[in-house]
Amino acid sequence: MAASSYGGISHDALGHCEHFVLQAVIDDAYRQSVNHFTPAKITASLCNQGDALQLCFYVEKTAHTHALFDPMINQSKAACRADFLWEMDCFECFIAEKQADSYIEINAAIDSRYNIYRFENYRTPSTLPPIMDFEHDLQQKISSTPDAYVLKLQIRHTLKPLLRANLDINITAILYPLIDDCRAPVYYAITHATTPDFHQRQYWH
Repeated sequence: MAASSYGGISHDALGHCEHFVLQAVIDDAYRQSVNHFTPAKITASLCNQGDALQLCFYVEKTAHTHALFDPMINQSKAACRADFLWEMDCFECFIAEKQADSYIEINAAIDSRYNIYRFENYRTPSTLPPIMDFEHDLQQKISSTPDAYVLKLQIRHTLKPLLRANLDINITAILYPLIDDCRAPVYYAITHATTPDFHQRQYWH
């Protein structure tokens, strides 16, 4: 897909990155309010940086994302694991080796909380919180351009390179802006199932 203007980074500048536009789907309970609400636009870029994957989210500046990102710009906070991050504003990535049933789910919050979970098959095991994965490492950094907030994630496997050509990936996010004074879930993905479900592999890329 063509690179978005959000983030101000071109295809050539990042070196053969893939660029994606994430489609926003408002939770069913709030869709009646859609006429007076426009979700923030989010695009993403993905490429290999050495043996790591680099994933960047470019998030449109709105009242909600301003309140979310601005306090974190130029802040240095130690990363720490936390569960249930999808219950608040959360940026996510699902990764599986092609032909493999198992996969990982990466959750990243703006305040440097994160987690990485492992599933053996579709949502299996079904325990909550899910089982943590310790074979992958995550580093994240937040910055800002005139057009967008940028969340950069660098993902590494502790034992082997993560080569994009060998992987199926789903780039997603959940934001909770105010709609009619209520925190309304807005689901972002490159391609959605009829009902948003980020774990469904047929919608991965």
